[in-house]
Amino acid sequence: MLELFIMMMERVGLIILLAYLLVNVNYFKKLLFTREQLASKIKFIIFFGVFAIISNLTGIEIAGEQIIQSNILTHIDHNTAVANTRTLAITVSGLVGGPFVGSMVGVIAGTHRALQGNGLSVMFYIPSSILIGLLSGYFGKHLSKEAFFPQHFQSGLVSMLMEMIQMLFVFLFTGTLVEGLALVKIISVPMILLNSVGTFIFMSILNITLSKVEEARAVQTHDVLELAAKTLPYFRKGLEQGASQEVAEIIQHYTKVSAISITNNHKILAHVGAGSDHHIPEKDVITELSKQVLKTGEMAVAYSKVEVGCSHEECPLAAAIVIPLTSGKKITGTLKLYFTDARNLTEVMITLAEGLGTIFSSQIELGEVENRAQLLKEAEIKSLQSQVNPHFFFNSINTISALMRRDSEKARELLLQLSQYFRSNLQGAAATLIPLEQELAQV
Repeated sequence: MLELFIMMMERVGLIILLAYLLVNVNYFKKLLFTREQLASKIKFIIFFGVFAIISNLTGIEIAGEQIIQSNILTHIDHNTAVANTRTLAITVSGLVGGPFVGSMVGVIAGTHRALQGNGLSVMFYIPSSILIGLLSGYFGKHLSKEAFFPQHFQSGLVSMLMEMIQMLFVFLFTGTLVEGLALVKIISVPMILLNSVGTFIFMSILNITLSKVEEARAVQTHDVLELAAKTLPYFRKGLEQGASQEVAEIIQHYTKVSAISITNNHKILAHVGAGSDHHIPEKDVITELSKQVLKTGEMAVAYSKVEVGCSHEECPLAAAIVIPLTSGKKITGTLKLYFTDARNLTEVMITLAEGLGTIFSSQIELGEVENRAQLLKEAEIKSLQSQVNPHFFFNSINTISALMRRDSEKARELLLQLSQYFRSNLQGAAATLIPLEQELAQV
C-alpha cells in the first residue's frame, strides 16, 4: 500500500501542476469569471474532460496485490484493476462548473475508462462517474453561494465523499463481493486520502488566484473613482485637444500603462508615453485597430504589434486595449491603453479599460447635455430680449417726442442714453459673460 500511496502522490501532483499552469493563463481566468455562460461551460467540459482522460491514462495498474509498472494505460487487462485520479478531475469540474459540467465530464471520464478494457465488468464506471459529477456540481452550487467557489476545506470533504461513492461502486460491481472488498482494501485509503488532498490543493490554487484578482480590482476601483473625479472637468468640455492632453496625462499617472492615446472620429487628440514621436496630436488616426473600433463601436484587444497595426516600423507598442467613447448612440472617439510588453495586458487591465470607457463616455454625454442646456437658456434670454426691445424702443421714442416740445436739451440727452443702451444690448447679445460694472451702468 505504501508503494501505491507514493505512486498516487505522483499522479495527484501532475493534476495539481496542470491546475497551476492553467490559472496562470489569462484565457482560463476569464472563463472562471464567466462560468455561468453556456460557452464557458462547454469550454470547462473540454478542459476537465482532458484532465479526466489524462487521469485514466496515468492510472496505476494492480494485479492482485502486485503493482504493474506502466507509463500510459491505453489498454487494461481483464485480470487487473486501476487506481487513478479520475474522481478528482470529475469532482473539481463539478465544483467549478456546476452539475451540467460535472455530469458531462463524468460521461467523458467514465466512457473513456470503460473503453480502456475489462469488458462489461467496468461499465459501472459510466453511471458512477456521472453521479459523482452531478453530486459534486450540486455541492459546488450550494457551497459557493457566499463565495465565488467553495472553500478548499469544504472541497476536500466533498472529494472524500465522492471517492467513497466510487469505492462503493467498485465493491458492488467488481466481480464477486469478496473480490470487490479485496480491491477496495488495497486502493481505498490512498485514493480517498490523496484525491481529497488533491482537490483541496486544486481549489486552493483557484481561490487564491481569484482572491488576488479581486484585491487588484478593489485597489483599481479606488483609483478609478479618484481618476474619474479628476477627469470630469475636462471631459465635460467635450473631446478637445487641450483637455484631452490633460486627461491622457492623468490616466497614465493612475494606470501606469506605457502610453495613453485619445482620438476623436478621425484625428489623434492626445498621446502620452511610448510612441509619442509618431503618434502625434492633430494627425489622422494611424492604427488599424483604432479604425476598426471607430467603425464597429466595440472594444478591441491586441496582443501583438501586428494586431495593433501601427504603420511605423520602429513603433514600440506591442499590445493595446482600444475602447470606443460614445455619447448616446454616437461614437465620438476612442480611448487607447498601450503596452510595450504584451505580458502586462492582463484581464484586470481589460476590465479596468472597460470601466474607464463607460465612465468617460458618460462624462462626455453629460458635458454635451449641459452645453445644450446652456445654449437653450441663452436662446431663451435672447428671445425675451427681442420681444422686450421693440416695446421699450417705441415707448422711449414716444416719451422723447413728447419731451421735445418742452425741453429739447433733455430730449437730446435721452436720445444719447437710448443709443448707448441699445449699443450695450448688442454687445451683451454677443457675449455670455459681461463685467458687473457694465451691468450696473446698463441698469
